[in-house]
Order: sequence, then structure tokens, then C-alpha cells
Amino acid sequence: MNQYSYEMTNAVLKAVNELPEGLHKKADMYLGMLEAKGFYLFNPYVDKVESYKNLWELRPSFANLEFRMIFYWQERTAWFIHTFYERGKKKKNQREYQTADIIRNEMIKRR
Repeated sequence: MNQYSYEMTNAVLKAVNELPEGLHKKADMYLGMLEAKGFYLFNPYVDKVESYKNLWELRPSFANLEFRMIFYWQERTAWFIHTFYERGKKKKNQREYQTADIIRNEMIKRR
């Protein structure tokens, strides 16, 4: 049994299920590594989102597709709350991080 776990919102689960096959396999592999290593999984697999408290991104990529799965930690569970394809434009990515931060804050308020 793994020391860590993860949960996904319905929107994230839908986005992951619709990934192209190669990227889907890579995302599954990264999720398995996250379950095994938890907080100790670092770049290039997981990175802290700068300027946001307790916001992280799982970073699977395949064939020039950079997919980002945004999550936060609550105890030993990673809560995946938002996804997007990285576009290379910092402003557009920043909007995605702001959206994820809003979702995270709402989820924490509800718990």
C-alpha cells in the first residue's frame, strides 16, 4: 500500500480520460510515482507553482504536448483540481494558475 494518495475533481478526471494514448500512459506513470514518493517527487515530474501557496503541478508531456495537472496537498492526499495544456505564454499560463487557486480556495472552504 502506498503512503500517499490522490483524488481528482470530475473535470480533471474527464480531462485525463480524454488525453491522447501516449500522454495518458505518461500521466498514469507520473500519478503512480506521486503515490509512491509523495512530497519527495520533484522536477521534472512535479514543480511548485510560483507565487501561490500550496499549489503544485504534475508535468507529464509527450510528443510536444505539455500537460499540466494542478493540485494541492491536504495531509497525504494530492487533490487534483485543474488541468491545462501549457502554451508557452506566461500570461495565459498565469490565468490557469489563478483559476486553480480559486478552485483550491473554494474546496478548502467547503471542507
